[in-house]
Amino acid sequence: MTNDPARDPKGDEERLKEFYRTSDEYLQKNLASHGKEYFALYIERVCRYVPKGAHVLDLGCGTGVSCVLLAERGFKVTGVDISDKFLDKNLTGECVQLVAADAKALPFPDGSFDAVTSYEFMEHVFGVEGVLDEMIRVVKPGGLILVLSPNLLSPFLPLKNAIGLIRGRRPIGVAGETIGAALRMVFGNALISVSKLASKGVSFRYRDPDLTRPGEADADSVYLANQVDIRRYLRGKGFALVGGSEGHSPFGEVIAHLFPWMCGECCVVAKKGSGST
Repeated sequence: MTNDPARDPKGDEERLKEFYRTSDEYLQKNLASHGKEYFALYIERVCRYVPKGAHVLDLGCGTGVSCVLLAERGFKVTGVDISDKFLDKNLTGECVQLVAADAKALPFPDGSFDAVTSYEFMEHVFGVEGVLDEMIRVVKPGGLILVLSPNLLSPFLPLKNAIGLIRGRRPIGVAGETIGAALRMVFGNALISVSKLASKGVSFRYRDPDLTRPGEADADSVYLANQVDIRRYLRGKGFALVGGSEGHSPFGEVIAHLFPWMCGECCVVAKKGSGST
């Protein structure tokens, strides 16, 4: 897999978009299995940070199930996905609107939403800064951006994969096909993350997506999602950070508190200032 900080080739981006626009297999083997339990963490985070009654833009919403679940919790929701094929228009209603659109060219006026949120979406796009710029544009001053994804630069993901391979389990597609590859990724991810912390800048890194395994979680991911990039980018645009990654076990909570860049969860919650660009 390519791991290139400068990568954003137009051809690869268009190929990925076309895959999402046309893949019945991805819809059936991946998105169709996402029910209420799958979105539980996402719904909890949105409810924690976004006031009830707010107008939420749910970016990369897939079929739109997450939009319905948010609407049931008292939000007005507009869901956006690049694929009209994925969107289940039967889910639309008084509080749910579903729109097929590119996240880097949203068809909404500036300041349209109280909050812009995404769940396991950001890792699936090239040109992350373009998506973040659109999220910034369409959220109101004082509104929130919430990004929740796996941290694909966490050393714990390939470590978990290596342990699973030793025990005879199937490999996690983005964390090494063999024990040796997984262990190399443990050290590689740690080194990349440390270099990001040391650089003080923003450097979005990308990988080659594997579109031949539509049922394998995150095999199609392209952006090596991590909280360091997204936090710094939003802070540089005048946002204040109001929430971040958390652990889901006592050990995970310690890691998230002491070394948030290592946490397996990439979560950033940021509030737009009046002077944000």
